[in-house]
Amino acid sequence: MTHTLSKAIISMAIKFCAATTFAQTQVSQDSLDQQKMENYFSKHDLHPTRNLYDGVYFSIVKIGTGKELSDNDLVKIKYKRSVLNSKFKHGKSVSFKGAKTLSFKEGQGTALKGIESGVAHLPKGTKLILYVPSSMGFGATKHGTVAANSVLVYDIEILN
Repeated sequence: MTHTLSKAIISMAIKFCAATTFAQTQVSQDSLDQQKMENYFSKHDLHPTRNLYDGVYFSIVKIGTGKELSDNDLVKIKYKRSVLNSKFKHGKSVSFKGAKTLSFKEGQGTALKGIESGVAHLPKGTKLILYVPSSMGFGATKHGTVAANSVLVYDIEILN
């Protein structure tokens, strides 16, 4: 019995240490992403608004005049994604050359967290630029040509 109890305690301790290490790594990555974005904004004289609860920054280029999005609405956006890169200046206007479309249900977790957060409660027709920290994007996972822990930049137009 004592041997079984000891194994259970050791197993729990290992899981706790792993979870703690993951949480510390995430906090550290969030801090790195935050610093990377702030340096980029300063260097290029950009002044996006920060969504305080999740670290996503956004710049509204044009506010739409359509219906405001709500949870469970079927959302369709046109988007162009790039990676935040100090060598390339993301403008103060959106570009849709080579853009793709994406449809998802708002608030249901079917799109990247950063996209859902960025378009929440905005009206149809809005054009914006989103700066998405890695924790709200692809995280520590490589996604196609996007490296792990990349800060993403999206030019978005809300179609419906």
